[in-house]
Amino acid sequence: MYFTIAVFVSLVGLLAVTEAAVSVFSCDFESSIRPPCGIEESKTDDFDWTIRSGPTNSKGTGPDVDHTVGDDKGQYFYIEVSGQDPGAVAAFDTPVFESVSEPGPYCLRMWRNMHGHHIGRLTVEEITETHTIERWTWVGSEIDNAWYDCVVDLSAAAKRVRITARHGATNDGQPHGDIAIDDMDITLGSCSQVATTVPPTPEPTTTTPTTTTTTTETPTTTEETTTAADTTTTELTTTNVVITTTEEQHT
Repeated sequence: MYFTIAVFVSLVGLLAVTEAAVSVFSCDFESSIRPPCGIEESKTDDFDWTIRSGPTNSKGTGPDVDHTVGDDKGQYFYIEVSGQDPGAVAAFDTPVFESVSEPGPYCLRMWRNMHGHHIGRLTVEEITETHTIERWTWVGSEIDNAWYDCVVDLSAAAKRVRITARHGATNDGQPHGDIAIDDMDITLGSCSQVATTVPPTPEPTTTTPTTTTTTTETPTTTEETTTAADTTTTELTTTNVVITTTEEQHT
C-alpha cells in the first residue's frame, strides 16, 4: 500500500512540475542572430544591448564568463558603458508571449551580473495591453563579480517584458558600470508555483562523481545552501533593491 501511494504522489508531483514549467519565452543568448531570440531593441533609448563572450572591454566590471556554459566561449547579453554619457539608458522588449492554453500569471527568471564602481540600475517592466508596470529594480553594485539569480512575478495581463539598464556614472570617463544578463526564461504560473530548481553557476572545477553517500546528503546540503542564499538576498535587498508598482498608461 505504501509503495502504491508513494508512486501516485510522485506522479502527481511530476505532472504539477511539468505543467508549471510551460515556457512562453526563453533565451540563453547563444544564438548567432542579432538581436537574439526575437528581442526588439528600443528605438527611444540611448544605446543598445550587445552579445558578448569572455570579459568585457572594461577591467573591474562585467562578467568573465557566461552563465549558461561557464567559460569564455559562452555568450551573454550586456551593456558596455564605456563612451556612454552618465545616466544613459539601454532597453529591449521580449517578443509577445507565446499562446498558452490558459492565462498567466507568469514568472520571470534570469541571471544578472552587476559589479563595478559605476553600476546604475536594472529594471524589469511588464507590458500589458494598456499599461507599462515596473515590477522589479536593482540599484548599485553587487559585492562580487558573480552571477545572481533574479525572480520576478508578472501578472496575468502581461503580454511581454521590457528590460532596462541605466549607466550609473555621475561624470564622464567612468566606465565601470557594465551590466549583463543570461539564461532568461518566462514560464506560466506564479513564481511560488513554478519549480525553482536551477543549476548553479558553472565553476571551473572537477565534478565529484555521484555516490550513495552524496545522494543521501544532498537534501541537507541543498537546504543549507538555499538558506544561505536566502539570507544573502535578504541582506542585499535591504540595501539595494527598490521594488515599485509604477504604472504608465499607454496612449
